[in-house]
Amino acid sequence: MSPVERHYTNVCPDYLFVGATWPLIGATFPGAPLTGTSTLTHGTISIVDDDAWSRRGLGDLIQSLGYTARTFASAEEFVESGSIEDTSCLITDLWMPGLSGLQLQSRLRDEGHHIPLIVMTAYPTKNHREQAFAGGATGFLSKPLDEEALVACLARALKE
Repeated sequence: MSPVERHYTNVCPDYLFVGATWPLIGATFPGAPLTGTSTLTHGTISIVDDDAWSRRGLGDLIQSLGYTARTFASAEEFVESGSIEDTSCLITDLWMPGLSGLQLQSRLRDEGHHIPLIVMTAYPTKNHREQAFAGGATGFLSKPLDEEALVACLARALKE
């Protein structure tokens, strides 16, 4: 079977597409064992997504890459959790009930929190991408997530 040509809207360095839900079916990524136990010294990656399947898959992916991951079902849950201060990078869905990802980004900035932020969405638009970057986002990724683009965004976010 030959590879299918794909066009992507992810905004981070260009990389090939790899599904973020592979850990859910027991598959592993080349060069990144799915251990979920090792952690890097970069702190915690917080994930905010109202979709349980996506949230769990992304959490597993982040752990398979060696990071510590915390997941939240809503922006409000994240804000109320007390996890803001120890979050090294925040990955948030754009569209959620309650506060959207862009509203969460704005609220955190207004409260003086400067957490590197990656916005993800299944419905990317130029306007939302521009709003995310204008608000200081490190990356804007389309779902399904491109694992290598996510890794590049995380590396850039953790350097900030």
